[in-house]
Amino acid sequence: MSRIPAIVACALLASVASLEAQDSAAILARMEVRLDSLRRLAVAGDSTTDTVVAGGIRIATSAALRPVVAPAAAEAWRGVLSRFGPDIAGQRALPVQQFGGSQTVIPRHLDGQELATAFEAAAARAIWEQQDTLLVRWLQHSFPIAPLSSQTREDVLEDLVRMPAAANSACLAGSPGACASVLGLNPRMDLLAEWYPPATWPRLAQLADRSRSPGDDRCYGQKEPDACRSILLTGPIPPPVRIAGRQYLVQLALEAGGPGAFGRLTADSAASIRHRLEAAAGITVDSLLGAWAQAVRASRPERPAPTAWMTLLVLGWCAVVLAMSMAEGRWR
Repeated sequence: MSRIPAIVACALLASVASLEAQDSAAILARMEVRLDSLRRLAVAGDSTTDTVVAGGIRIATSAALRPVVAPAAAEAWRGVLSRFGPDIAGQRALPVQQFGGSQTVIPRHLDGQELATAFEAAAARAIWEQQDTLLVRWLQHSFPIAPLSSQTREDVLEDLVRMPAAANSACLAGSPGACASVLGLNPRMDLLAEWYPPATWPRLAQLADRSRSPGDDRCYGQKEPDACRSILLTGPIPPPVRIAGRQYLVQLALEAGGPGAFGRLTADSAASIRHRLEAAAGITVDSLLGAWAQAVRASRPERPAPTAWMTLLVLGWCAVVLAMSMAEGRWR
C-alpha cells in the first residue's frame, strides 16, 4: 500500500510545470480518478497474495498456488519433525520461504512431492545454520540436508585411498582412533602435523591453489618440508576426507539415536563434537566410527559377476581360437 502515495506524488510533481496553463480543478479531478484506480489495483493485488503456514514452515505464495503449496508444506513439516524431533518447534522461527507470486502461472504438471522436498531442504538448512559456532565450523557450513547417496560414500572412500594422510589407511582398516583423526574429532592445534607426515608436505603444497613468490622455491624446487609447512599454514589445511565424511558421520549418529537424537546433539554447545555425537547416537563414538568405516568400505564398487551367457560366449571364442590355431598347425 505504501507505493500508492509515492506514485501519486510523482504524478503530481510531473504535472506542476503545466499547472499554470491548465485549470487546477480539472487536474485535481483527474488525479482523484487516477488515485482511486491505483487503490483498486492495490487491493486486487493484495488479494492474490497468500502465506501458507505448516508448523514452523511459512511459505509466501499466491492464492492460486495455495492448493498445491499447502499440502507440500505440510508434508515438508512432517519430514522436518521426523528428522529433527518435535523439540525443533520450540526453537527460533524459520525464515519465510518464497514460492511464486500473484503473476505466477501454475505449471500443468507440478510435482507436489518434489516441492515438499524442496521446502523441507530449505527448512533443514535454516535449522542447521541456527546451531552453535563449534558444530557449524566442524561441518564447515555444509550440512547433511538430505540422506547421502552411495556415490557420496564412494567419494569418501576415494579420499581415504588417494589422500596422503598418515591415518587414512588405518581408518580404512577400521581403526576408530584413526577415523577420529581424519574426521577432525581430535582437538589438536597442529592439524598439519597430525594429518600429514613431513615427507608429504611438498606434494600438498603443489596441490594447493595459492599464489607463489620467488622465495617459495625452497619448497617447490628443493622440496624442503619446513618451507612447505610455512606455505601450507597460510591457508586452510586440506582435510584427509572431504566434508561429506563428517556429514555422513552425523547422519549415522542421528539414525542410531532415533527420536530426540538431534536435540541431544545440539543440547550442550560447550561439549566437544565427540561427546555430542555420543549423546546423539546413544553409543560410544568408537562404535559409531567403526560403523562409519564399515559403511564406507562397503561402498567399494564391485565387479559384476559374469552371467551364464557371458561365460558361454567366452568359451565359444576360446574354442574358435583354439580350432584356428590347430588348423594353422596342420597347414604348415
